[in-house]
Amino acid sequence: MKKQRIAFLYLNTGGGHISAAKALASRAVELYGKDVEVFPFNPVLRKDHLARFLLQEGYRISSLKIEKFWIFIYEFNRLKCMQKFWELFVQAFLGRNLRRFLRDNEITKIVVLHFLLITPALRASYSFTRRIPIVTVVTDPFTAHNFWQTQPQIEKIVFSERARREAVQLYGAREENIHVFPVILKKDFGTILSGEERRRKREELGFSTDKRLILFAGGGEGYPRGEMYVGALLNTHLDVEIAVVCGHDELQRWAIQTLAKLHKKRKVVAFGFIDFMFDLMNIADIVVSKGGPATILEALILKKPLIVTQYVYGQEKGNVEFLVHNGVGFYTTRVRKMVSTVTSLCANPQSYAGIQKRLNKLHIEIGTDQILDFIINYSTQG
Repeated sequence: MKKQRIAFLYLNTGGGHISAAKALASRAVELYGKDVEVFPFNPVLRKDHLARFLLQEGYRISSLKIEKFWIFIYEFNRLKCMQKFWELFVQAFLGRNLRRFLRDNEITKIVVLHFLLITPALRASYSFTRRIPIVTVVTDPFTAHNFWQTQPQIEKIVFSERARREAVQLYGAREENIHVFPVILKKDFGTILSGEERRRKREELGFSTDKRLILFAGGGEGYPRGEMYVGALLNTHLDVEIAVVCGHDELQRWAIQTLAKLHKKRKVVAFGFIDFMFDLMNIADIVVSKGGPATILEALILKKPLIVTQYVYGQEKGNVEFLVHNGVGFYTTRVRKMVSTVTSLCANPQSYAGIQKRLNKLHIEIGTDQILDFIINYSTQG
């Protein structure tokens, strides 16, 4: 078999796209190293100032910082005229970058992990003598934006029956082109540490082995208003330890470290951007998070009760609905309610055990290997 050279295309607009691209690329090397070369690629280059601001910084600021403005943007962009506008904009600013990348790296297959890149990828593939096969991975598990449904002739991978049903019934997607697989996660998350391994890992990271550990995790951009939630928990008499993943938000990390100094008798650790989320998730007892798919699915597959305090309107709504409907998590925007929920879970072992039983019944699996098998064997000719 001729070596495949696979491009994994993403934009820096949230951890779900990036983590999925990295998980697929790294696992492809592990499974098909001799037959595959992988090329994760963000077509927004350093020189593309306007595209970087609108597509990346604009998304981050509006979705995380200005909720009402984001709701307007999300709904406005559901209009077909806006879909056309963004297709033309992305094509104008990123089309050349994409074609050059595909040509210079002799790409033989394209995997698209962001909806704004679907049409540019298709147009780029048509610019070559032999069309490059394309597969789209819809990274929103339950409530996908209608932008994902552009170019219905392209094969699309989704993570739930709800996403498949909506694509067919609401947007007229071709049923034969929608494929349902379990979610993409790093293979590490398929392993739950034993009790002894958890105790050893807690000691390595400086935590107690006999106290509840509450993990606040919001992804690479940090946990919006995380210092407020942590401060509220510290102002109770609840005897727990706290870990906070602040990502790239150094200001938040400083704020939480300051809180830790004011509560010297309490164990609070503020981490920056880390590569050991698997370890923290495993040793935590409760995870407090925003509604992003990666963090939620990682916690669920490791059987951790979740409290979600915020989510990005539209695309993350289905994640929260899934948690609440299945009785494996909670959603509240109120600080006091978050604190009381943590307190209740810590004080009621039966309630905690009930959530874990329901988590076991969900049978959440990691589908990275299955998805890669589909991608490797897919071709426009087959």
